[in-house]
Amino acid sequence: MGVVLSKKDDFHQACSRGDVAAVEKCLQKGMNINERGDRGRTGLHIASLLGYINIVQVLLRQKPEIDLQDENEDTALIMACQEGHEKVVKSLLQHEADVNVVCKDGWTALMLACYNGHSVIVEFLLQNNADTEVKTIIDGATALFLACQEGHDEVVKSLLQHKADVNAVRKDGRTALMFASQDGNNSVVNILLQHNADTEIKINEVEATALMIATVEEKDEVVKSLLRHKADVNAVSSEGSTALMIASWFGYNAVVNILLEHNADTEIKTIEDEDTALMFACEKGHDEVVKSLLQHKADVNAVTSEGWTALMVACEKGHDEVVKSLLQHKADVNAVCKKGWTALMFVSQNGNNSVVNILLQHNADTEININEVEATALMIATVQEKDEVVKSLLRHKADVNAVSSEGLTALMIASCVGNNALVNILLEHNADTEIKTIEEEATALMVACEEGHDEVVKSLLQHEADVNAFSSEGLTALMAASQNGNNGVVNILLQHNADTEIKTIEDEATALMFACQEGHKKVVESLLELEADVNAVTKKRWTALMLASQKGNNGVVNILLQHNADTEIKTIEDEATALMLACQKGHDEVVKSLLQHEADVNAVCKDGRTALMLACSNGHSIIVNFLLQNNTGAEIKTIEDEASAYMIACSKGNDEVVKSQLQHKADVNAATKKGSTALMMACARGHYVIVTDLLLHNAQIDVSDNLGDTAMIYACRNGNEDIVKLLLNNKANVSVENQHEWTCLMVACQCGHINIVRLLLNHNTAITVKDKDAKKAFCIAIETGHYGIAKLLQDYGVEEERCNSSGNDVAFFDSHVLEILGSNDVQRLEGATGGPIDETKQESHKSTEESADVHLVPVGDSLSIVHNLMDRADKRGHNFNLTLNIIEPKSLTIKKLNYATIGGGKMTIQRHRGRHNHEGDVCNSDHNSHEGDDGESIEGETSSQESDTN
Repeated sequence: MGVVLSKKDDFHQACSRGDVAAVEKCLQKGMNINERGDRGRTGLHIASLLGYINIVQVLLRQKPEIDLQDENEDTALIMACQEGHEKVVKSLLQHEADVNVVCKDGWTALMLACYNGHSVIVEFLLQNNADTEVKTIIDGATALFLACQEGHDEVVKSLLQHKADVNAVRKDGRTALMFASQDGNNSVVNILLQHNADTEIKINEVEATALMIATVEEKDEVVKSLLRHKADVNAVSSEGSTALMIASWFGYNAVVNILLEHNADTEIKTIEDEDTALMFACEKGHDEVVKSLLQHKADVNAVTSEGWTALMVACEKGHDEVVKSLLQHKADVNAVCKKGWTALMFVSQNGNNSVVNILLQHNADTEININEVEATALMIATVQEKDEVVKSLLRHKADVNAVSSEGLTALMIASCVGNNALVNILLEHNADTEIKTIEEEATALMVACEEGHDEVVKSLLQHEADVNAFSSEGLTALMAASQNGNNGVVNILLQHNADTEIKTIEDEATALMFACQEGHKKVVESLLELEADVNAVTKKRWTALMLASQKGNNGVVNILLQHNADTEIKTIEDEATALMLACQKGHDEVVKSLLQHEADVNAVCKDGRTALMLACSNGHSIIVNFLLQNNTGAEIKTIEDEASAYMIACSKGNDEVVKSQLQHKADVNAATKKGSTALMMACARGHYVIVTDLLLHNAQIDVSDNLGDTAMIYACRNGNEDIVKLLLNNKANVSVENQHEWTCLMVACQCGHINIVRLLLNHNTAITVKDKDAKKAFCIAIETGHYGIAKLLQDYGVEEERCNSSGNDVAFFDSHVLEILGSNDVQRLEGATGGPIDETKQESHKSTEESADVHLVPVGDSLSIVHNLMDRADKRGHNFNLTLNIIEPKSLTIKKLNYATIGGGKMTIQRHRGRHNHEGDVCNSDHNSHEGDDGESIEGETSSQESDTN
């Protein structure tokens, strides 16, 4: 089945085919001539676009809306002008089509005709008063811009004859002249110039002129035309660039000469860097341009803001022909920039030996050095490993032994980078091997050894470098090589009689110690084969074996032991052995090796600790087992606290270590000098698993320490509920009193452990017992601010009592009593019912009591009264307690008061002065503290020794 076309479709198709008869037939049938079709186009649009003049004329006779615009806002005239249909344009204009309608982007019919070079149509439009000054929306271009941009000479002439603005500017500041100059269309340029085009207008921001634009594009003829019309040859851009600089940068020698013939200034400099045209040409290596500039008297020694000359620029880039030209024109070969660099230094860095030789032939000074670092050209070439440059400099008598500000020589630098060829070149020119750096006093040999450059070391030693020279710290080349594990270098040094027994100045460490600390087995073997002293000691009596043991380097440890390393030497400060250090760090393989070589397992350090104690303290269970299997003295105790290894393990909470010792029959009930047992320590630290193990091994549960505290008291103080339950289940005595006559309940009350208090109460603990100050658990809870515990005690039958030191009666919990207590401060308040409160009466009431206790339920405005009462009580120096049955007591917040919440929405606000607190705050410590039972770590000494040998 065919497609059914509408009347509109028939009409538009007829227009697009150019079928006059079909168009007329559609019109006779009453077709709306302005009917729009695809893309909003009418029949007139279609015919005009396709250039069907006969169809256009038929349609125009029907008087259509001639200026209708399609979706792109194009009219029939705009379409015809774009496509160059002269007859159609003429007919549309004769029927008064609007010549200045603008389409979507701001383009007009004239612009499209100009852009496409339809000169006849342009003339038609201009004769019909087309506006030449309309600008496009995007960039602000006029018809003249478009014609110039595309190089349509005749169109440009027509526009200018009709008074088009020759100096109109786009949004970016460009003119028609700039477009023509950029494209190199000299005929258009001359037309514009003949119509007084302004050559000095500049582009926004960059401030470039038409002359600069033509120069960038190397449009020689345009440049000539612009200059003939007096374009400013020395105009500068926003960066200070001129046309001459641009031409010099790009190497356009013909343009350079044109500009120079028109008196271009060679001495103008850019704003920021102060570069000249000559410098630009030198940087890019344009020798012909350089010659042209020099022939026109360009200043060969002008400098930039950093003090660079054209010669430096050329040398830095390695342009030898340019360098020759500059030198022929008397360039200063020894000029120095602000950083102290010369042209010779720049070229020595990039390694262009031909330029180096050119400079040297012109008497370049090899001894000038860089500011601050004081490096010479020879050092710079050495750093960059430019062998040929080094040779050239040395042939011209460069000082081979010049030193930098740090004391570095070229030989040291070559030794550091490991360039043996350079080292030999320098040595052949009598480089001194014994010069030392200023601060460290290191030699070239030390530097080479530290970096591990075998061949360099050989070369230096063949030239009799001192193998045993030492630095300011006493470090030798052998030490440096040993520390870094360079065994090849170590053997070379040993073959040249390096002394293995030299020691550093401060720590008195040997090369062997450095190698052992870093774990370099082969180096250790090499040193010991030449009988290095295996038992040499540092100033603090550290040995190589200790360092290897502490670091866990078991391979090194075994080598040392095979060479009769003494396992019993002790450090001076802690009297620690190699075994102790290995045990402390947890190096089990090292421990095995030391024990196999009969290291004394029961040796003690200064405070009485053994290797076993150190292993226990740090939780190294595998090592503990080794030691116990090797008959270690498990019952040895520390000197000060008399704590055993087993106690230390319990205190530290190392479960596996504790189990190991229990399996080896550790004395579970042994006590320290303070009477503390392992069980007490575990309870004090909250180690539940260990407490369980101890109880299973019949630990005595109710034994007391020197202060009368039991394991239960420690557990109550620590607050571990599980341990307390465990002790209670094992029949622990909850009624024991310590020296202060405190019970477990009192301790729990003081420390605020409410759940433990509840556990104790459920086990029928005595709640009426008094301490030596005649205080019960209730008062202890009150005075330490634990009101929830006090309330709990009341729930278990405790009655309110006198607790504060001033002897006033205090009622803390009955929030329904509305009164102020105190013989001279008693006054009824009616706040609970919202009744009036007589503030005046209260204010006139003077108190001589030391304390006041307020209990009320404030309502409404009575909050401010309560606030005033508290403030007055505080100013009078009274103690007071206030319980408020309110949900949000924020309005009563006073910075001087301490807050504690109790149940039921009640808020207790306390202010205490001079309250007695039993024995200070014992809940934040262990009371009879066990912190020192395992002694201080010997880590400090070992860390110090590590620092010693680094």
